[in-house]
Amino acid sequence: MSQTHDVWAFHFWKEKTHGKYLWLRNNLSTMASQLIDSTAFMFIAFYGAAPGYTVPFIVSLIIPYWLVKVVAAACDTPFCYLGVWWLQGGRERGAGR
Repeated sequence: MSQTHDVWAFHFWKEKTHGKYLWLRNNLSTMASQLIDSTAFMFIAFYGAAPGYTVPFIVSLIIPYWLVKVVAAACDTPFCYLGVWWLQGGRERGAGR
């Protein structure tokens, strides 16, 4: 579910930015989809598992895990650009210098 949203959101932002701002598309789509993923997982795995596992407690679990995923997504942005460069033939262009 969250992966489908990630792909949809990435293409949504690609249309809105006219194919520019790869870093923004990459991070916005991942931030939203990882919030969906973290929320679904935490509620399925933990809600009601013990008397103290209430909605506020589950939300307090979701936030730090989601923030770690957001930081990881921000850190992978340079690799996203590197992958695009490589797929566009950057190796061949750079070899002729």
